[in-house]
Amino acid sequence: MCTLLFVGCGSDNTETKEVGETKVETTDNTDTMAKESETVTEEPEEVKYADDKVVNQFIIDFAETAGYEFTDIKKGNIRTKYHCYANDIYVELLNATENAAETFNISYAFSSQIPAFRDLTDEEKYEFLTDCLKTLGATDEEISRTIDDLTVNNEGDYMKEDYEVNSSITLLYVPTKKELSNGKSIGHIEIKSSTYGK
Repeated sequence: MCTLLFVGCGSDNTETKEVGETKVETTDNTDTMAKESETVTEEPEEVKYADDKVVNQFIIDFAETAGYEFTDIKKGNIRTKYHCYANDIYVELLNATENAAETFNISYAFSSQIPAFRDLTDEEKYEFLTDCLKTLGATDEEISRTIDDLTVNNEGDYMKEDYEVNSSITLLYVPTKKELSNGKSIGHIEIKSSTYGK
């Protein structure tokens, strides 16, 4: 004679049946299984780099796209402006989407004429531009054309104002140390997106 006994935990719904000379005990574990499947998953806490939600989202999106992060993030003189560094490049981020400009702005200098800045190599200057444009949604083709228009198609290294990367992204390119009516220029790029954060 062989007796098999099956035991389950967490339920009183036990039933004993005789099968031939063998007693078989079964347990209904539906209550236990239901409790296990009711496990509540918590939403991951949102990472907060900046109080402004558009600036904060750009910082998160940029890190995912570029593979490196902004550091030393500080609030600027207005509530939607932030100063930070990316790979040792000084950057300003400004959310003006709810203001008259209706754009999200990124600006960075690549000239050491201001003490906080340092001279960037062309590779650094355009690698950061590429990462910003990708984060804002520009295609590889648009980015390649933009960099060509700022470099190989820009003999004499002239300023480009309101340059259209695409229908929603424009930029201002000011070369380093060009003679202007009020002195020499400080090399910098300003990027504006009319759709990011909306």
